[in-house]
Amino acid sequence: MNNQDHFVRLNAFISQSGITSRRKADDLISAGKIKVNGKTITELGTKIDPIKDKIEFENKQITPPKHLTYLAIYKPKGIISTLHDEENRPCMKDLIPPNLESKNLRPVGRLDKDSEGLMLLTDDNQFINELTHPKFEKEKEYLVKINKPLKLSQRNQLEEGIIIETEEGAFKTRPCRIHLSPSHLHITLKEGRKRQIRKMFQQLDITVIYLQRMRIGKLVLGKPPIENLTPGQGILINKNAI
Repeated sequence: MNNQDHFVRLNAFISQSGITSRRKADDLISAGKIKVNGKTITELGTKIDPIKDKIEFENKQITPPKHLTYLAIYKPKGIISTLHDEENRPCMKDLIPPNLESKNLRPVGRLDKDSEGLMLLTDDNQFINELTHPKFEKEKEYLVKINKPLKLSQRNQLEEGIIIETEEGAFKTRPCRIHLSPSHLHITLKEGRKRQIRKMFQQLDITVIYLQRMRIGKLVLGKPPIENLTPGQGILINKNAI
Protein backbone atom coordinates (compact mmCIF):
# COMPACT_ATOMS: atom_id res chain seq x y z
CA MET A 1 0.00 0.00 0.00
CA ASN A 2 1.39 3.41 -0.91
CA ASN A 3 -0.32 5.66 1.65
CA GLN A 4 1.37 4.98 4.98
CA ASP A 5 -1.29 7.02 6.78
CA HIS A 6 -3.67 4.08 6.48
CA PHE A 7 -1.39 1.73 8.44
CA VAL A 8 -2.22 1.03 12.10
CA ARG A 9 -0.46 -0.87 14.84
CA LEU A 10 -1.41 -4.53 14.98
CA ASN A 11 -2.19 -4.42 18.72
CA ALA A 12 -4.56 -1.48 18.20
CA PHE A 13 -6.34 -3.36 15.40
CA ILE A 14 -6.77 -6.42 17.65
CA SER A 15 -8.02 -4.26 20.51
CA GLN A 16 -10.58 -2.55 18.29
CA SER A 17 -11.94 -5.96 17.34
CA GLY A 18 -13.17 -6.42 20.91
CA ILE A 19 -11.14 -9.59 21.51
CA THR A 20 -8.99 -8.13 24.26
CA SER A 21 -7.26 -5.01 25.51
CA ARG A 22 -4.34 -3.40 23.69
CA ARG A 23 -1.87 -4.56 26.35
CA LYS A 24 -3.08 -8.15 26.22
CA ALA A 25 -3.00 -7.99 22.43
CA ASP A 26 0.76 -7.55 22.76
CA ASP A 27 0.85 -10.78 24.77
CA LEU A 28 -1.00 -12.60 21.98
CA ILE A 29 1.46 -11.26 19.41
CA SER A 30 4.52 -12.20 21.50
CA ALA A 31 3.08 -15.69 22.01
CA GLY A 32 2.82 -16.18 18.23
CA LYS A 33 -0.97 -16.44 18.25
CA ILE A 34 -1.57 -13.80 15.57
CA LYS A 35 -1.14 -14.24 11.83
CA VAL A 36 -0.95 -11.53 9.18
CA ASN A 37 -1.64 -12.79 5.65
CA GLY A 38 -0.93 -16.33 6.81
CA LYS A 39 2.39 -15.48 8.49
CA THR A 40 2.83 -15.65 12.27
CA ILE A 41 3.86 -12.27 13.66
CA THR A 42 5.71 -11.93 16.97
CA GLU A 43 7.30 -8.48 16.63
CA LEU A 44 5.64 -5.83 18.80
CA GLY A 45 4.96 -2.53 17.06
CA THR A 46 4.15 -4.22 13.75
CA LYS A 47 1.93 -2.08 11.53
CA ILE A 48 -0.68 -3.46 9.16
CA ASP A 49 -3.00 -2.25 6.43
CA PRO A 50 -6.48 -2.74 7.95
CA ILE A 51 -8.08 -2.64 4.50
CA LYS A 52 -5.93 -5.14 2.61
CA ASP A 53 -4.25 -7.33 5.24
CA LYS A 54 -5.89 -10.48 6.63
CA ILE A 55 -5.46 -10.77 10.40
CA GLU A 56 -6.18 -14.08 12.14
CA PHE A 57 -6.44 -15.26 15.74
CA GLU A 58 -6.87 -18.99 16.36
CA ASN A 59 -7.35 -19.41 12.59
CA LYS A 60 -10.32 -17.05 12.55
CA GLN A 61 -10.21 -13.71 10.77
CA ILE A 62 -10.37 -10.63 12.97
CA THR A 63 -12.66 -7.82 11.90
CA PRO A 64 -13.00 -4.67 14.06
CA PRO A 65 -16.55 -3.38 14.54
CA LYS A 66 -17.60 -1.05 11.72
CA HIS A 67 -19.49 1.26 14.09
CA LEU A 68 -18.05 1.90 17.53
CA THR A 69 -20.46 2.75 20.33
CA TYR A 70 -20.06 5.33 23.10
CA LEU A 71 -22.63 5.26 25.91
CA ALA A 72 -22.77 7.81 28.74
CA ILE A 73 -24.53 6.57 31.88
CA TYR A 74 -25.34 8.29 35.15
CA LYS A 75 -24.38 5.62 37.68
CA PRO A 76 -26.48 5.83 40.86
CA LYS A 77 -25.15 4.97 44.31
CA GLY A 78 -25.36 1.27 45.10
CA ILE A 79 -24.39 0.11 41.59
CA ILE A 80 -21.16 -1.84 41.08
CA SER A 81 -19.16 -0.34 38.20
CA THR A 82 -18.39 -3.70 36.57
CA LEU A 83 -20.45 -5.75 34.13
CA HIS A 84 -20.69 -8.77 36.45
CA ASP A 85 -20.67 -9.22 40.21
CA GLU A 86 -19.98 -12.48 42.03
CA GLU A 87 -22.39 -11.51 44.81
CA ASN A 88 -25.13 -10.80 42.26
CA ARG A 89 -25.37 -7.14 43.29
CA PRO A 90 -26.75 -4.56 40.82
CA CYS A 91 -24.04 -3.63 38.31
CA MET A 92 -23.49 -1.57 35.15
CA LYS A 93 -24.83 -4.34 32.93
CA ASP A 94 -28.26 -3.72 34.46
CA LEU A 95 -28.18 -0.13 33.15
CA ILE A 96 -27.32 -0.92 29.52
CA PRO A 97 -30.38 -0.34 27.28
CA PRO A 98 -31.80 -3.60 25.79
CA ASN A 99 -31.02 -2.52 22.22
CA LEU A 100 -27.31 -2.30 23.13
CA GLU A 101 -26.98 -5.56 25.07
CA SER A 102 -25.51 -7.35 22.05
CA LYS A 103 -22.69 -4.81 21.85
CA ASN A 104 -19.38 -5.66 23.53
CA LEU A 105 -19.52 -2.57 25.76
CA ARG A 106 -17.04 -2.24 28.61
CA PRO A 107 -16.91 0.34 31.43
CA VAL A 108 -14.23 3.00 31.08
CA GLY A 109 -12.58 3.00 34.48
CA ARG A 110 -14.57 2.62 37.68
CA LEU A 111 -16.63 4.49 40.24
CA ASP A 112 -17.05 2.88 43.65
CA LYS A 113 -20.40 1.56 44.87
CA ASP A 114 -20.96 4.43 47.29
CA SER A 115 -20.33 7.10 44.64
CA GLU A 116 -22.48 8.30 41.77
CA GLY A 117 -22.09 10.19 38.53
CA LEU A 118 -20.82 9.98 34.99
CA MET A 119 -19.53 6.73 33.53
CA LEU A 120 -18.75 5.74 29.96
CA LEU A 121 -19.12 2.36 28.29
CA THR A 122 -17.74 1.58 24.84
CA ASP A 123 -16.50 -1.17 22.52
CA ASP A 124 -13.57 1.07 21.51
CA ASN A 125 -10.73 -0.57 23.44
CA GLN A 126 -8.12 1.89 22.19
CA PHE A 127 -10.26 4.75 23.47
CA ILE A 128 -10.61 3.02 26.86
CA ASN A 129 -6.82 2.97 27.10
CA GLU A 130 -6.59 6.64 26.17
CA LEU A 131 -9.10 7.61 28.86
CA THR A 132 -7.73 5.48 31.68
CA HIS A 133 -3.93 5.47 31.25
CA PRO A 134 -2.33 8.32 33.25
CA LYS A 135 0.10 9.19 30.44
CA PHE A 136 -2.79 10.60 28.36
CA GLU A 137 -3.73 12.93 31.26
CA LYS A 138 -7.47 12.87 30.55
CA GLU A 139 -9.17 14.95 33.22
CA LYS A 140 -11.95 13.69 35.47
CA GLU A 141 -13.71 16.14 37.78
CA TYR A 142 -15.55 15.24 40.98
CA LEU A 143 -17.90 17.04 43.35
CA VAL A 144 -16.94 16.08 46.88
CA LYS A 145 -18.48 16.74 50.30
CA ILE A 146 -16.41 16.07 53.42
CA ASN A 147 -17.12 15.88 57.13
CA LYS A 148 -14.99 18.85 58.19
CA PRO A 149 -13.50 22.04 56.67
CA LEU A 150 -10.37 21.59 54.58
CA LYS A 151 -7.40 23.59 55.82
CA LEU A 152 -5.16 25.45 53.36
CA SER A 153 -2.19 23.27 54.34
CA GLN A 154 -4.26 20.13 53.67
CA ARG A 155 -5.39 21.47 50.33
CA ASN A 156 -1.76 22.09 49.37
CA GLN A 157 -0.85 18.54 50.40
CA LEU A 158 -3.59 17.07 48.22
CA GLU A 159 -2.80 19.27 45.23
CA GLU A 160 0.92 18.47 45.35
CA GLY A 161 0.37 14.72 45.78
CA ILE A 162 -0.11 12.54 48.83
CA ILE A 163 0.92 8.98 49.72
CA ILE A 164 -1.94 6.47 49.75
CA GLU A 165 -2.07 2.71 50.12
CA THR A 166 -3.20 0.69 47.10
CA GLU A 167 -3.42 -3.02 46.29
CA GLU A 168 0.01 -2.65 44.66
CA GLY A 169 1.50 -0.92 47.71
CA ALA A 170 2.16 2.67 48.73
CA PHE A 171 1.64 5.20 45.95
CA LYS A 172 2.02 8.97 45.62
CA THR A 173 -0.87 10.58 43.79
CA ARG A 174 -0.25 12.92 40.89
CA PRO A 175 -0.81 16.66 41.30
CA CYS A 176 -4.49 17.65 41.17
CA ARG A 177 -6.61 20.81 41.33
CA ILE A 178 -9.06 21.66 44.11
CA HIS A 179 -11.69 24.39 44.02
CA LEU A 180 -13.44 25.17 47.31
CA SER A 181 -16.97 26.43 47.93
CA PRO A 182 -18.92 26.84 51.21
CA SER A 183 -20.70 23.48 51.03
CA HIS A 184 -18.43 21.27 48.89
CA LEU A 185 -15.31 21.14 46.76
CA HIS A 186 -14.38 20.18 43.22
CA ILE A 187 -11.32 18.02 42.63
CA THR A 188 -9.84 17.39 39.18
CA LEU A 189 -7.63 14.34 38.63
CA LYS A 190 -5.63 13.01 35.69
CA GLU A 191 -5.54 9.48 37.07
CA GLY A 192 -7.98 7.08 38.67
CA ARG A 193 -6.79 4.61 41.28
CA LYS A 194 -9.37 2.48 43.11
CA ARG A 195 -11.18 4.63 45.71
CA GLN A 196 -8.40 7.18 45.23
CA ILE A 197 -10.23 10.32 46.38
CA ARG A 198 -11.57 8.67 49.52
CA LYS A 199 -8.09 7.36 50.37
CA MET A 200 -6.51 10.78 49.75
CA PHE A 201 -8.77 12.39 52.32
CA GLN A 202 -8.42 9.47 54.74
CA GLN A 203 -4.71 10.25 54.96
CA LEU A 204 -5.71 13.63 56.41
CA ASP A 205 -8.26 12.09 58.83
CA ILE A 206 -11.12 13.46 56.71
CA THR A 207 -14.14 11.41 55.62
CA VAL A 208 -15.79 11.80 52.23
CA ILE A 209 -19.54 11.79 52.80
CA TYR A 210 -20.60 12.35 49.17
CA LEU A 211 -18.77 11.87 45.87
CA GLN A 212 -20.06 12.50 42.35
CA ARG A 213 -18.09 12.30 39.12
CA MET A 214 -19.40 15.22 37.11
CA ARG A 215 -16.98 15.42 34.18
CA ILE A 216 -14.86 13.18 31.96
CA GLY A 217 -12.78 15.17 29.48
CA LYS A 218 -15.17 17.64 27.85
CA LEU A 219 -18.31 15.70 28.82
CA VAL A 220 -20.13 17.31 31.77
CA LEU A 221 -23.27 16.24 33.63
CA GLY A 222 -26.01 18.83 33.18
CA LYS A 223 -24.57 20.21 29.95
CA PRO A 224 -25.14 19.21 26.29
CA PRO A 225 -25.24 16.54 25.03
CA ILE A 226 -26.08 14.93 28.39
CA GLU A 227 -27.93 17.82 30.06
CA ASN A 228 -31.02 15.66 30.77
CA LEU A 229 -29.20 12.55 32.03
CA THR A 230 -30.60 11.36 35.38
CA PRO A 231 -29.46 8.55 37.71
CA GLY A 232 -29.81 5.16 36.05
CA GLN A 233 -30.19 6.57 32.53
CA GLY A 234 -27.87 6.21 29.54
CA ILE A 235 -27.51 8.05 26.26
CA LEU A 236 -25.47 7.41 23.11
CA ILE A 237 -22.96 10.15 22.39
CA ASN A 238 -20.38 11.08 19.78
CA LYS A 239 -16.76 10.32 20.62
CA ASN A 240 -15.85 13.93 19.85
CA ALA A 241 -18.02 15.10 22.76
CA ILE A 242 -15.67 13.46 25.27
